[in-house]
Order: sequence, then C-alpha cells, then structure tokens
Amino acid sequence: MTTELEKALREGEIVKQVLEKGYVELKLSKIGADLIGKKVYFKALIVGENVGKAFENKIAIKCSECGKTLGVIDLLEEKNFQLLYEKLASNKLSSINIKEFAKGECEKSENKKHDPFTELLPEYSDYSIVFVRELPEQIEALTEKEYQSLASKIWRVYYPQIPPNARKVHIKGFVMKNRSTNELEFLAYEIEPIEEEIETIKITREDHELFQKYFADESLFSEIVKNQIAPHIVGRDDEKLSALLLLHSPCQIFDIFNSRLIRGSLRVAWVGDTKTGKSEIGKDLTYQFFKIGEIVFVETSSRAGLIYTIDTDARVIIWGAVVLNDKKFVFLDGVHLLQPEEIAQMREVLEQQRVKVSRSVSGERFARTRIIATLNPRKPMDSYYYKVQALMDTNFFRDPADLTRWDIVLPFCDEDVKAEEIAEARPKERPIPTEIFKKHILWVWSLTPTQIKYSEDAKEKIITFTKNLLSNFHASDYPLIHNGVRDTLTRLSVAFACLHHSVIFSEDGSFQFVEVNTKHVEEAKAFIDKMIKRLNYDSFVARKKEETELSEEEFEVILSELDSVETEILRGLDSGPKSSPQLASILGISERSVKEHYEKLRRFRLIMTSHGFGVALTSKGIKFLKKLDSHQNVKIGQKNAINQLSLAKTSENTSLEGGYCSGSGEVVKSSEVKSGEIGSPHFTTSPLPPHTPLSTEQTKENKHKSVEIGARETETNTNQSTSTEKDELSLYSKIERDIIELIKSSPFGRLMYDFEIEGFLSQRGYNVEDVS
Repeated sequence: MTTELEKALREGEIVKQVLEKGYVELKLSKIGADLIGKKVYFKALIVGENVGKAFENKIAIKCSECGKTLGVIDLLEEKNFQLLYEKLASNKLSSINIKEFAKGECEKSENKKHDPFTELLPEYSDYSIVFVRELPEQIEALTEKEYQSLASKIWRVYYPQIPPNARKVHIKGFVMKNRSTNELEFLAYEIEPIEEEIETIKITREDHELFQKYFADESLFSEIVKNQIAPHIVGRDDEKLSALLLLHSPCQIFDIFNSRLIRGSLRVAWVGDTKTGKSEIGKDLTYQFFKIGEIVFVETSSRAGLIYTIDTDARVIIWGAVVLNDKKFVFLDGVHLLQPEEIAQMREVLEQQRVKVSRSVSGERFARTRIIATLNPRKPMDSYYYKVQALMDTNFFRDPADLTRWDIVLPFCDEDVKAEEIAEARPKERPIPTEIFKKHILWVWSLTPTQIKYSEDAKEKIITFTKNLLSNFHASDYPLIHNGVRDTLTRLSVAFACLHHSVIFSEDGSFQFVEVNTKHVEEAKAFIDKMIKRLNYDSFVARKKEETELSEEEFEVILSELDSVETEILRGLDSGPKSSPQLASILGISERSVKEHYEKLRRFRLIMTSHGFGVALTSKGIKFLKKLDSHQNVKIGQKNAINQLSLAKTSENTSLEGGYCSGSGEVVKSSEVKSGEIGSPHFTTSPLPPHTPLSTEQTKENKHKSVEIGARETETNTNQSTSTEKDELSLYSKIERDIIELIKSSPFGRLMYDFEIEGFLSQRGYNVEDVS
C-alpha cells in the first residue's frame, strides 16, 4: 500500500516532469488515476490491433437559423484531445463547449439569440485501436500473483493513425478514463517502434574476448552449470544445463548436409514432484533476476496467456506469450493444467512454429519460440516403476506423438537431492557477470544458419550416434527416441558449441562462424544418454522389446503350449478387438470356455483384455500369428510337392466306383463322406457332402485343371469306377485346392465363415447348393 510520503514524492515527480518535459515518463505498470488528463511517455508491448478504421477529423459550428459557419474544430490538434478521445472511444461529442469554439454571433440575429449547432465535416483520418501490455523485462514483482496481475493487464490505446509494424514501441499520449467502464485508457499521438536487441546487437572483438574468457574456459564450465542459474537451488546440474543449452540455441540451423533448414531453438520439458525447484529456476531466468523472456503461470492465466484469445467486442486477436516471444524464450509453468482445446493448439504451434487463426477474425503469426515447460504427473514420481511413465500420466503427453516435438525431457524427483544437501545449501556467486551472460545469449539468438558450420568428423559422429540411438532405444509406443533424433542430436550439438563459444575468426580478427566439432557431438550424445537413464527409458524399451519381439525359440515354446482353441482365439482377433461373447460365437463354444484360455494367452503376452475394448492382439500376438501362418504355408507347399509326385497315380485311377479319392488315398463313398479331409488346418471338422454328377464336358475340363494344379496322392485297388465317380474325383480335388487358396489369401489365415466360402466358390463357377 502506498504511503503518504511515497504519494507526495510521486506527485512531486509528476509535476516536475510535466514542467520540464511536458509529459511524465514512467513504466506502463506504474500508471494510475493520478495521471488522468496528463501526457505520459512509456514503453509497451503491442499484443493486438484493430486497424482499417476512419473518422471525421473536423467539426463545424453553425448557426441554426441561417446556417452560417461560426467556427471549425480540428480534432487532430492536441489541445482538443478530450474531444478526440470521446469521438474515437464512443463516437459521441457530448462534451463540446460551443461557446469556446464559436467566433462571434450571426449578423442576422437582430438582437435575437440564434442557437448554434455542430456538424461533422467530410474530412477523414485513419485511426486504430491498439492493445498493449507491460514489457516482461520491466515488471517488478515479489510474488507470482503480483507478476501475473501486471503481466496479464491489457490496456487500450486509441491512435489517430496506423501503428508501426512492431512488437515493442514507445507511446506518447494522454491518460483517459472511460466513462462507461471506468477503465484507464490512452489517447496516443505518437507510437514509435523500438528495435529488437536481437536485430541491433553489435558484438566487438573485445566482446568475443570476454566471451572466450568465461564460456570457453573448461575449468569454469562446471561452476557455470552449478551456479550461473538459480545458485540457491542445489543438486540440479542436469536441469540447469538443459536451461543453459536452450538459452544458447539459435533460432534456425542447417542440417548436417546443409540441404534443409531445421528448427534450432530447443524445447525442454521438466516433469516431476512439486517443490523440487522447477518454478524457482524459471523465476530466476525471468522476472526475479535475469529478466530474459517471459514466464507464464498456466494455473492463473487464460488462453491469451499462452497463444491467443479473441476480443469479440473489439473484433481483435489478442496474442499470447508463445507468439509474442517469437525468436525469444518463454517459461510455461504447469502445462499439465491446460485444457484439451489448448493442448491441441499448443500441438499445432509446436508442429508448425506459427499460429493461424480463422474464426470471427483472422490472423497469422510466427511462434519460433524457445520453450521450457514444467508439468506435474497425477502421482508422486516414486509411484512410477519407470520414470518415463510419469509423462504418459499427464494430459499434455498422453498422445505419444507429442513427445517427438520436445528435445529434452528431464524428471524432478524428491529423492534426487539429499535432505542434508538442501538443508546446508548456501547460494554462491554467479561465475559470469550478468550483462556479459545476457549479451552472449543475445549474440546466439542473432546467429543466422550460415554462421554455423559442422566439421566432417562431427557429421560422421552425428550419423554414428543416430544409428546407435535408433537401434537401441527406438520404441514406437512411447518415442522419446524417434526417427527425427538425428535433428535433435544436431540441435544439441550446436547448442553445446554456442555455449562453449566455439568460434572461428578471420585473419583480421573478425568473427566468421561457430564450429561444431566432435567434442560437442559427444557432449550432446552423453546428455541424451543421461536423459535416457534418468527416465529409466532404457529399461522401459527393453521391457517393451521383451513384450513385442518374438524369437524362433520362443515361438516354438509358445506353439507347443497352445491348444487349438487358443490358436483359434488368436485368429478370431486378427480383424480387430472382440468381446468374449463374439469370440464364443465364432468358435462355437461357451463364453466361459473362451475366458478360461485368456490366462495362458496373457502370460505369453499375445493378447490384452480390457472392459473398454474386450480382447485384442498385442504386437507380439500379431507376430506370432504371422509366424504361425508362415510355418503352415511352408507345410502346405511341402504337401503340394508330394501331390505333384502323385499326379500320375491320380490320372490312372479311372474306375473308382461311387466315390472320390480322399486326401489319405482311400476311396470314400459319396454317401459316406469322411470329415476332416479338406486339407486345411481350419476345417478339420467340416464334411464335404456328395455332389450331383457332372456332364462329360465338365468332367473333362475339371480333369484337365486337376492335372495342372496336382491332386492328392491316391492309392486304390479297384478298377470298376464309373465316369460319374471320376467326375466327382476331379471336382473335389479342385474345390479342395480353391478353398486352400482362399484361406491362404485371407488376413493371417483367419477362420472363414461358411457364407464367405460359398460366395467364393460361386464366383469360381461351382454349384454350391450342397456345400456346408
């Protein structure tokens, strides 16, 4: 609360500045009611603008009787700022003092009072409504609540021109009070752009010498990691190093072959228990000390705090922190609290590096932002067997694909730092002076892709390490290591090179480029390896491989353990998950009998069961089925080879009486058809009923086809077969062959329904009235 002394001093300073400069220069967040009607000068961040507006800039005062012009008010003259504000803010001019502006009276009044009136003249000017807030680096706050209040406050500025195309600006104008809302607003007469430091920074030879003194000194590196950021936080060296790397990552870089531009700015996620230092490091980087970038407390912010919102009354997009910090840095504290819609928008931003709005209003902005995001899982970290499971247990990373958009993920666990170390912690001096540290970061942010080069050895190392990571740790179920890991490794290598100030100078001492060498690649690989270890991702992947991979030896073991019902359960699932009643119907057994087989199938990790989807094949189950079909196809091929050898015998059997030749070689009477002789492992209990004898022409045709594809080996001791019996022999050999062909062509050789077989045979021209 402001004391009387502070109030008096403030009033005295205001009066002094008005007398000396004609305006009061101060921070936007310090403007209050005591400045209403006074001219002020401040810096601000433009977060939205409504342009393309116009107004009448002149008002005529006329006699109501004769229409004579008694005076003209120019709204653009600064002395008329009250009228201009009223016109722009409410499109009204109710406060005009006509006598003040009228020059004399009408000559035809003849001592009678003629009332003057006002009329807008058809002379127009552009105007805009600009929405601004305080620059993050100018916010002074002691608490999160105070910071969030100042950072989220948006002010409305009426400007009788078109604003410059800039984010940071100087504004000079008057403080006004909106009569309808009582909100403080501004009428600006000047809005001038402030050049971004990234664009204007000049690095001298002396600067590079200072950079090399602090950043290139290997003996100082460990101290920088421990104490340059949040020195009061102990035992968090990996986490602090990840922040240092992020701050020293250029916006864009070339890949190792200079063939394409890729993202250079890093993204870091910290997941873990509360009160482990995540937020404290973010505060130290932003408003509490370094004032680099911006921090957003997701719990107390709206969507505008992150990406954008739409002011429906003003029909304008208000851009959020991720967009406003394009090419800079933002710290997002508590992203696990984002709503699904906001997570979807964040996903698009991370993927496209831009935000496109196509709603009641449209707009598009870049969002090439360095991001550190913190999140808490649903349970304490020690509740997860593998730390990477904590990521899965958050809404933000529920979709595994989201993980591929982040370069570094580190866990914060209570047990990481011993209680004694925390109790005895004493903050130490930061090894690099603040201004030198911040200037080095700005220099890295200003680097262009052509100013970063890779040594040939570094390129080879990146390729070798990529192969190693993909072969050992690639898991599609939860891809911390994914097919884009080469780019991740490249980004980290570049960040290490910048952090170590690995630069090459020309003969005259001027800067040429940052060189990425093998040392930086090895550091990047070591950091990824440590991340994998700390998240238990190596053990997680090993377990996943155990669950999904299937060796030949294990296949034989499982095959020997499974019975026919269990095999058919697997086949019944090849087209997708099914409920137990569905499986029971397919197999022709009771639901209880089906469920009795689940335990063994789960033990071999071939199926998974859930109240949601029922029963489904696992990756291992799919591989088992494919391998099983492969083995059975080999057996069918071997049997066909045997059948080829029996071709001569089959063609010689021309006197089989009243039957056909079975697969076992015996003669089966048409009225006594044996079951289980079709030759497919899926139809061991399906009998073939007798068929109507075929014509002589059909018999010859089928006999010819049978000779081409082969018949079963047949042995007979009778020579009294009729022509009808020989026709049936040819027919059933062809049906048998075609049914096998159908089953082999179906997905995973699944169990076929009768109607599917009948339809297939009908298309082949068979009479299927008697086929079961």
